[in-house]
Amino acid sequence: MRGYDAVKRVLNGEHVTAEVREGGEEGEGGRRAPPPSHHQRSSLSLSPQVEWPYAIRELLGPGSVSTTYHADHRKLRQTLAPAFAPRAVAAAVPHIASLLTGHIQSWIEAGPGLGGVAAAKAATFHVVLTVVMGFPPSWTTPAALADMSGLFEAWLQGFLPGRKHLAAGLAARKKIVAAIDAATSPGVAARRAMPADDRPPPASMMDRLADAVDADGVPLAADRLPTIALNLLFAGHETSAQTLTHLMRTLAARPDLMERLRREQAAVVAEHGPEVTASSLAAAPLAAACVREQLRTVPVVAQLFRKALAPLDVGNGVSVAAGEVVVLDLEHTMATDARWEGEAAGGPLDPASFAPDRWLSNSPDAKKEGAFLPFGSGARMCVGWTLANAELQAALALLARTAAWRVHAPGAPLARPPAPRLPVDGLVVTVERWGGWEE
Repeated sequence: MRGYDAVKRVLNGEHVTAEVREGGEEGEGGRRAPPPSHHQRSSLSLSPQVEWPYAIRELLGPGSVSTTYHADHRKLRQTLAPAFAPRAVAAAVPHIASLLTGHIQSWIEAGPGLGGVAAAKAATFHVVLTVVMGFPPSWTTPAALADMSGLFEAWLQGFLPGRKHLAAGLAARKKIVAAIDAATSPGVAARRAMPADDRPPPASMMDRLADAVDADGVPLAADRLPTIALNLLFAGHETSAQTLTHLMRTLAARPDLMERLRREQAAVVAEHGPEVTASSLAAAPLAAACVREQLRTVPVVAQLFRKALAPLDVGNGVSVAAGEVVVLDLEHTMATDARWEGEAAGGPLDPASFAPDRWLSNSPDAKKEGAFLPFGSGARMCVGWTLANAELQAALALLARTAAWRVHAPGAPLARPPAPRLPVDGLVVTVERWGGWEE
């Protein structure tokens, strides 16, 4: 399915059954319950049915935010939300930047021929294990990170078609969940054993999840946390690594943008100091616009799946029957955003071009939500999107301040689905120290 209106309607769950909307559901003893209140209608309209293929459901696991539905999903999201609220993410930015600084330094020291895809994955993997999942230092040594990364890559192979891939992916999943449990459960148990008022400030998102309770005051079950953490590892690592790879590839061919980004960071450092914080990220609108534009032009998730709960008219004479699975084409929807359809081909805001200035305009169009859907929309929008944005903006700020890089094969094609859409050569780059401010 393509087209902003149709895609957004499905993502926002506006295909809830007419029976529930108008007459209520059957209660106990066959009696019809009263129609839902306005608030309940809003909740129902934000509860679309996700329809992942069988292999993906098995790999993500039961009880995760991706594979729960309706009331259970709403309750889980409400419990997770505080851990990824803007204040929580802002507190994590300096730690994220510290880890990324170390990785960028290692890229510089690596010399010519660095594998950019592998380097980006290693950096974002380290960030998620440390900042999100709270792995202690003994679990994030280079050797330990390599072991966990190898298991994760084996798990990702399960998403490829075929029973052999799925079996290998499920075997890797079992080992990853066991490792997450071993690394995090002692800290979770110790934290929960303390009176709430005596607990130290959360050092990771896992600490916040350990503290979290649902609307009934019930904490997340300890045996559910590793599955939730695996989903967060997938969403917060693989997706960020792909976007960071594409940013490096794009900006290597745009010296004009790199010069503007460096000037922007010079002004940020002059005003806010050298530490990368939430405030310094907020003072860099061009960097934020570059991240946003990269997510628009090469979305990590190009398609989503939903099942129609009731007959759905999506316009243009197209209807979907109840029970049918709908594939939502997010990439096409963003590429054909009506805000830019009148722009000339090759012009400054051509929708086919990488043009971050489209987000910096003072025009009303730039301020509208429009068809920007890289994290989905509605009740199932990515719960960690604020963290992903902060991580990518921090990485771009640090690269603009400290590094220059050259892509060895800028024309290398991207791998074709179902493989991740990354350069087939792994984005071979040479990263050097940039010291322009000192010269």
